[in-house]
Amino acid sequence: MIRDFLYEYIKRIEEMNRMEMSKEILNKLLGLGVKPDDLTPYDYEKEIMIYNRMAEKKWKRLSYMTQPQ
Repeated sequence: MIRDFLYEYIKRIEEMNRMEMSKEILNKLLGLGVKPDDLTPYDYEKEIMIYNRMAEKKWKRLSYMTQPQ
């Protein structure tokens, strides 16, 4: 969910052709209820584990959507 928000936020910034300071972005995220702990990076192994889990769930979701009814 946080990644989706960040993706959409960055997309909007690019479309508006303007830059904001990191502190402003951080303040907006905190204002939306994002916890500072959620913004700390994971170690490499945990990132790979999370990525693989998300890819597996996405694959399952897509395979359910494309099965004949």
